Amino acid sequence: MQENKYFEDAFKVYERGVNIFKYPHVKDIWVTYLSKFVKRYGKSKLERARELFEHAVETAPADAVKQLYLQYAKLEEDYGLAKRAMKVYDEATKAVQNEEKLSMYEIYIARAAEIFGVPKTREIYEQAIESGLPDRDVKTMCLKYAELEKSLGEIDRARGIYVFASQFPDPRTDGDFWNKWHEFEVQHGNEDTFREML
Repeated sequence: MQENKYFEDAFKVYERGVNIFKYPHVKDIWVTYLSKFVKRYGKSKLERARELFEHAVETAPADAVKQLYLQYAKLEEDYGLAKRAMKVYDEATKAVQNEEKLSMYEIYIARAAEIFGVPKTREIYEQAIESGLPDRDVKTMCLKYAELEKSLGEIDRARGIYVFASQFPDPRTDGDFWNKWHEFEVQHGNEDTFREML
């Protein structure tokens, strides 16, 4: 049907496919359907595309939803509003499985930095840290957040993040975190802050 330019009829077949099949089999149908729909209509049927994406992510289980959310956010970045794209990334961080939350937050932060600038990422870092990530992921987020603050010249904020993050790593087994904080205090601290770290 697509080869013969019967696009609407082809999309009806996709609709039937997503209604008949269940996960995990329907995932490929959704991905193909949404890709073809966006490629065909782009900006001209944006509301319909949004409805399709909303339906797709609502019905998808946590282990299959990441790719759909990424496609959805790309649609918003390409044809919609950047603010809506950020909302989609935000929803995705809550919908994906726990093992994928860190990578989803990293994507969200990277896109926010690119679109709105680095200072906008602060609230996302804070949200990620408070979102209930596993301790090792919280530590990773804190280290990245501290690096960001250091790069912006916000030394006191970076130190505050190190202090907060120090509750997660074990000094006997996680030398990496403590070495980074040690280097930070050597570069930017004084005797008091260094003693406080120790």
